[in-house]
Amino acid sequence: MPEGLWLFSLGVRLKYRRLGIGELLSRRVVQVARERGAPELYLLVFEDNRPAVRLYHKLGFKQRTVSTMEEMLKREKQTYGRRRVVMVTSLDKEKDSKNS
Repeated sequence: MPEGLWLFSLGVRLKYRRLGIGELLSRRVVQVARERGAPELYLLVFEDNRPAVRLYHKLGFKQRTVSTMEEMLKREKQTYGRRRVVMVTSLDKEKDSKNS
């Protein structure tokens, strides 16, 4: 895995979904990672989890291939029938403002 901060195991119980809780929690994790000076924040998400993938795109995450993780992710798909993908967002405020 790439070194850096990772968002792991964020989940919202079914009856509380679509209330903005996942977004609020994710934004807080991004804020804390930025405060800690991390240049990027990574996460793994099942590629077929469309609501989560949409949320992470909304928050600025983009899918990234991490060659050192590809074999593990392929084995997971063979074993469990679902594939996770790596997503990452830049936390560098200067870099973000230059790209705006």
